[in-house]
Amino acid sequence: VDSIPIPVRETNAPYYVVGLSIPDRLIVALGKTSETQPELVLSDFRGHVIDRLTPSFTSPGRAFFSRWVPAKQKLLIASQRELGGSEFDMLTMNVTASAIEPDVDTVFSGLQLGSGIVDVSPDGERLVYTAGPVETSLSTIDVDRTGQTRLATTQMLSSTTRLRGRISPSGDRILLARDAPRGGIHASQFSIVPRNGGVESQISIAVENLLDFAWAPDGAGIMYLHGIGGKKIRLIETDTTGRGLREIARLEQSAATAFQPLPDSGVWIMPGGRH
Repeated sequence: VDSIPIPVRETNAPYYVVGLSIPDRLIVALGKTSETQPELVLSDFRGHVIDRLTPSFTSPGRAFFSRWVPAKQKLLIASQRELGGSEFDMLTMNVTASAIEPDVDTVFSGLQLGSGIVDVSPDGERLVYTAGPVETSLSTIDVDRTGQTRLATTQMLSSTTRLRGRISPSGDRILLARDAPRGGIHASQFSIVPRNGGVESQISIAVENLLDFAWAPDGAGIMYLHGIGGKKIRLIETDTTGRGLREIARLEQSAATAFQPLPDSGVWIMPGGRH
């Protein structure tokens, strides 16, 4: 069998290829970089772009996965409903030899896919997917090896939603961000727990589209970066009670996906897709 290399354009973005049953056509699903939005690209086997589309269901950080259904001549999309969440919407799009049609039909809403891995039978009648929430846990590890041959690990708490943590500058507390979906909108709930265990204290704010978070350098407050719609993001500072919110900066969504406060009261930010 002869092997024919197919050039893929714009390889600066992460991508995957979906084979079609339409002769001489394939779909290249391009991921987002700091300069580009996610795209679906209809290409021929020589790498020539026939059509391209920025899907209506994409937004910063949200994942989507595509599968071709030969019997239906449709592209099936598993689209992450909320940033960082485990719920996906199953969508379909019509594709012809000359175009990716922009209309999207919803097949199923709020399917618990966990990792987002999904496949479909060729006749379009059966769906296979990974199900259930992802359980995460917070543990401390004793790094003092005196008299020990192995590191000692102590589990503090667990969650059936995504859980992230940041240790305080003084090392005595841990700032947690726990996914808290509400009303179809992705939100994160902050809390603080003592490093050695104890009562978890809730911070009375729920942040939508959380990108990154950190302690303030003095440990008296917290900072977080989140999307606010209109292709904008905000960097916010607040005290550990959730009161006294202060906007540090409002930026284009391509300007930053991560940040780190500096001891001199400055902040470094890092755009997506860059190192």
